[in-house]
Amino acid sequence: MSSPNELGILLKAFELVAFPAGFGFDAFTHEDIATYYDSPDQLELCLKKKRGHHLLYAPIHCELRRRFFNDLPLSTRIHLFTQKCQAQGLSVEALFGHVSEVDDIGMGHSVFKVVGTDKTVVFKRETNSMQPFYTVCLQALGWPSYCCVSYQQVGQSWELSDYLGHVSLIQALQDPSSNIDNLLTQLARHAVLGDFLGRGDRHFDNYVVKDARLYPIDISYLFCDDHDQWTQAYLAGGLYEMGLVTFLQGPYQDRLALFLDAYRKGAEELVRQYSLLHTFIQTYGDQNKAVIQKRLDFLAHQVTQFSTCFEQHLSRLKTGFSNMLHRQTYKLKLANLVHQSPEILKKEPLLKMYYLADTYRPSSFFLVEHHPTVFPILDQWEATHVI
Repeated sequence: MSSPNELGILLKAFELVAFPAGFGFDAFTHEDIATYYDSPDQLELCLKKKRGHHLLYAPIHCELRRRFFNDLPLSTRIHLFTQKCQAQGLSVEALFGHVSEVDDIGMGHSVFKVVGTDKTVVFKRETNSMQPFYTVCLQALGWPSYCCVSYQQVGQSWELSDYLGHVSLIQALQDPSSNIDNLLTQLARHAVLGDFLGRGDRHFDNYVVKDARLYPIDISYLFCDDHDQWTQAYLAGGLYEMGLVTFLQGPYQDRLALFLDAYRKGAEELVRQYSLLHTFIQTYGDQNKAVIQKRLDFLAHQVTQFSTCFEQHLSRLKTGFSNMLHRQTYKLKLANLVHQSPEILKKEPLLKMYYLADTYRPSSFFLVEHHPTVFPILDQWEATHVI
């Protein structure tokens, strides 16, 4: 931003997609942004969304949040990033060499794409070491992978990974030149590996495509005890890999059959590679014995389920898929209501949240089970407002 007026315009734009006071998801204020610019020790700018309230951000929230950094002149961005890294005890020159460009590419919080002397990398604060673990696991399996390393400095952990480009899975699937069946087959293989290793947070923004190869990114949760429950939640909410077949144009049945066939073959392949995965978990990095054992127990349980109870597992996936199809009828209902009665978004903040989060995306009322009034409100509006 080159002027206070431009900052004011951006703050006003965010207000238009924010929610009422007390909802749990607030707009940025001028003070918030001024503090971010003026505080060297604040590396990240985060959305003001309360945790544990099952609230969703939309692409527009992330785009506007990024612009508070990305709309600054390039020289200002580099200076600000360098200053903030130094405040964390980090040497920009040692990590990146000469920085010629830096952009915020994160979603709910700042994640930086840094163009350095030798390569372009993604740099972020590391909450755990799951992504380096996962990328090395992909290498062990012989699957496409990329470099991701942890960096420790002054009691903090940071993560540096190869920048794979800006083409998300959704963008790739909408590209007429893409091989859709090939991408869906790769996606099914990643789905089954995710289920074997209890990978969470698998929404479609966490897949990118480079040179027709699919890569999972932002790996934050593995070996989750409640993986099966989250799988059902993601499926019903249109965010599990299998649900993407309904987002593509035309009937989905043939593509669902292709996905499930690739998923089954992927499961059979990973069952055969159980010993490889077992050895990898045992020997990876410097882990304590309790962590290793927990991961091995999780893997053994999943392999047993996939070996002996695959049809029951598939049946659970299909149940979640059916729940997603039901929610998609409400997604269409909400879109029609907004078209006919736009004031609904001003009067019903939960409906506004879902409308912003789901429009032009595969998702459908993710986590609505925690907001039981949503569908009754929609039904009531439809009964009284639709012509």
